[in-house]
Amino acid sequence: PCSPSTVQFGTSGVQRVCNSCVAIIDRQQDLQRRISLLERHLHSHTGSRSILLNDAPQSVEEGLSRCEALVQPLDDERMYLMNKSDEALAHAAAAQHQLERLQHWHQHSFQSSTLNNSTLAPSSSPICAAEASPSIVIAPDSEQRTCCIKRGTCVLQ
Repeated sequence: PCSPSTVQFGTSGVQRVCNSCVAIIDRQQDLQRRISLLERHLHSHTGSRSILLNDAPQSVEEGLSRCEALVQPLDDERMYLMNKSDEALAHAAAAQHQLERLQHWHQHSFQSSTLNNSTLAPSSSPICAAEASPSIVIAPDSEQRTCCIKRGTCVLQ
């Protein structure tokens, strides 16, 4: 028979259970341990300084609920990091623009002045040295980097 085992379910009495369902009972502790490890891993990425409880979930259901409760803090951390990334890109673009302006100014200033042996040679000038090396161009994305994952239309996915 496919259901040779019986299991007591609360107050409903003894029920016949198939072999594959009984096998899950044996794996319950391993599933709880794995879900607990997943919860710890997810929690470590939330940016939260709160201490995660050391108690293992008492059931697979409880462990899944704990993991699901981390979805919003993970979304919040993702948005925070995206904003920081946007700020860094904006600062890099502003620095690139300023460098280009300085290089342009120095180039015109250098061409219009007469240099004698007592002035800085172009190769020793930090701005000229910057001109000699290839510059890294960092341009911000053309799209607005905002997350709209809650609306299901995230442009970053």
